[in-house]
Amino acid sequence: PNLPSTVDIYVTRPLTCYPDQGTGSGHPFKLVDYLIDTTTTSDLASGMTKVWTNTIEGSRPPHYGPALAATMGHFDATEILEAGQERKLTVEERETLDGCRLLQSMIHDLDANLDDIRSFSAYEDDLYAKVVPLIHDTFEELDEDSAQVLQSFFVAHGGAVRHAIAKTTRKLLQEGGDGVKSYDVPEGLTLQEFALQHLLKQKQVDKVIVGCPKPEHVLEAIHSADKLSK
Repeated sequence: PNLPSTVDIYVTRPLTCYPDQGTGSGHPFKLVDYLIDTTTTSDLASGMTKVWTNTIEGSRPPHYGPALAATMGHFDATEILEAGQERKLTVEERETLDGCRLLQSMIHDLDANLDDIRSFSAYEDDLYAKVVPLIHDTFEELDEDSAQVLQSFFVAHGGAVRHAIAKTTRKLLQEGGDGVKSYDVPEGLTLQEFALQHLLKQKQVDKVIVGCPKPEHVLEAIHSADKLSK
């Protein structure tokens, strides 16, 4: 047979990796930092701005703590508890109190498990399969203020999840282990920039094929290659 004198090596899915070093079992890690909405301080009144997760100092985005505290405070059922000290609560009040306790427990667990989340897809699956049905089954109807508080919390929590995932992924890359070598990932580079530049530096790789579902992903890939050539 007539074989080619050379073989071009193309690399696909450069931002996806699996814990078992395979090509697909369960939810993969994404070598991605996220552009999230947060505040520059813990003061929510300071206004939201878009920030890359690798530039955020501390364990959580600045706006997450106040959003968590506001949500826990909103569902502390203080008025019902105070009323219960003076009189017997109605059936509706007892149901509301139980619902508030359940919500607080759920929110506490969501917060406590932040650093254990490895995949945003897995987080979304858990959210729609467990959290949303729990809220729906607990309350027949939420008042407007409570609905707004919950919505604001989940927006803030989603940003905290993205930050926690990116932080954990970066740490795993830097530390290595289980047969995987460690990588020197500069804090100034997003994970996607590092992944693309690392592959482009490999002499045996001819081309890197990047999936770009959004226009900004194309620009990010081009900028990553441009930075390498400078």
